[in-house]
Amino acid sequence: MLGAILFNILVITTILRVRSLRQNHHNMLVLNLSVADLGVALTSMTFSLVSVFDSGHFLTTHDGVCKMNGFFSIMFSFTNFAVILSIATDRLLIVVLSRRFPPNRRRIYVMVVASWLVGIGIASIAAAGFLIDYEYDESTKHCTRLWESDIFRISCSAFYLGLTIPGLIAMYVIIAYFIRKKGLSLQTTGRRLSDSAENDGDISASTEAHSARNVNATRTDKRVTMKRRRQRHESHKRVILMGR
Repeated sequence: MLGAILFNILVITTILRVRSLRQNHHNMLVLNLSVADLGVALTSMTFSLVSVFDSGHFLTTHDGVCKMNGFFSIMFSFTNFAVILSIATDRLLIVVLSRRFPPNRRRIYVMVVASWLVGIGIASIAAAGFLIDYEYDESTKHCTRLWESDIFRISCSAFYLGLTIPGLIAMYVIIAYFIRKKGLSLQTTGRRLSDSAENDGDISASTEAHSARNVNATRTDKRVTMKRRRQRHESHKRVILMGR
């Protein structure tokens, strides 16, 4: 319990204090996940710890506290599931459908509000008293829900067993497949670019060699021309001297 409280507080303070993390839209979902986890630790685990030492006397003698313990336990637990599902959905949109659904703050706000509404809504329905009642459970050491409506129990179970877990598995499988596919295509593109660079290098080397030969030939021609000019000049001088 202490570890859950400390680490979640550390995550929350780090995201809020570091500007680069705070400006990352996706980290807002991580922040809300830590808040929900911290809520579970504070409102559920603390009462369980107290019940370990007093054998549940405090919760069994304070009905209002027991109901509050059960209410917040349901609210933070279902909010936790909803935020985890939102994180997976946002990652799917970022990785697979980023061109069609680019990252934006509005989408994150909608996901955050929807996640908390799910938790608050289910806990509020349960608090009405005719669907769920709360009673101290010796095995869990805190006030747990007693289902009085099978339909509501099946609906809640379908949410976190039939929707959350299969949804998470499906989305992360799609993300992994997309990354693998993109990785293979990037490797193929890299090999093509490497082959093209090698061909360009061969052509460039051949061009440089040809240019070097042309330069050497030009220099040789210039030397021959200068030599012939000097020879003609010397011959002309000898003719002039002999004429004198």
